[in-house]
Amino acid sequence: MKNLILILPALLYFSCKKDKTTEPAPANNSNSSPAPTSTNVTKPYNALFEVYKQQSQITSGTPFSFDWFYFNAHFSSTLTQNEGIPLSSLQNIGSVYCNNSLLTENLGFTNKYQFSTTTSTVTAPYTWSITGSSALPAGNYTVNINTPNFNTPLTVLDSASKAQGFTVILPGTQSTDFIEVMFQNGFSLGQFINKRVAGNTTSVQFTNQELATIPTGTAAMLRIKLVNDSITSINNNLYNFRSTSVYQKYYFKLNN
Repeated sequence: MKNLILILPALLYFSCKKDKTTEPAPANNSNSSPAPTSTNVTKPYNALFEVYKQQSQITSGTPFSFDWFYFNAHFSSTLTQNEGIPLSSLQNIGSVYCNNSLLTENLGFTNKYQFSTTTSTVTAPYTWSITGSSALPAGNYTVNINTPNFNTPLTVLDSASKAQGFTVILPGTQSTDFIEVMFQNGFSLGQFINKRVAGNTTSVQFTNQELATIPTGTAAMLRIKLVNDSITSINNNLYNFRSTSVYQKYYFKLNN
């Protein structure tokens, strides 16, 4: 294989290497979310290679703490627009690895690959390797991309008024292209509000009109997702090498 070096914006580079062969035990956990109701602040792509770090707050008053790392990958024969994954157009791309970890098909999603781990030592650079298929050529890509973060620790209210609505304060971000804030009734995807805003947004409001269909209770969840994308054209497709940070607040109480 000829060596291939692509000169890209700072923090992202690629190099061609031999295929990885280490195959640790896979994990299948879904982190999919419903489509947002807000305007589009994203860019289109065909192939997604994502490193996804999740932090959670379960007990009131405690800081957000790390609990999961995910590697996610998929390739679509049509462009993904506004983060709406066209599931019917997802293609097999052979075996997929990130940092020697084998991704397997995400439970319930054909040709959507994932690996999960509870180790907190996963850091850049990330080496993605795919054995390829007729849909996407084999390749190896080493990516050094910043993890999006808040400038100061995130603080989220424990409860809010449904009648008055509430505002989520975002304390400024680093290396963030866009933010998604989702308010969800427990674990029911049928009752949610999901908003996508630009990465420099400092607050997101949920109005009483938007909350009208969400029942009150103690099982609500608030999720804040920061996304850093680096998109480049390879093999006539748009590859998106993404770093994502997610903050999940459990047992958020929505009062009357």
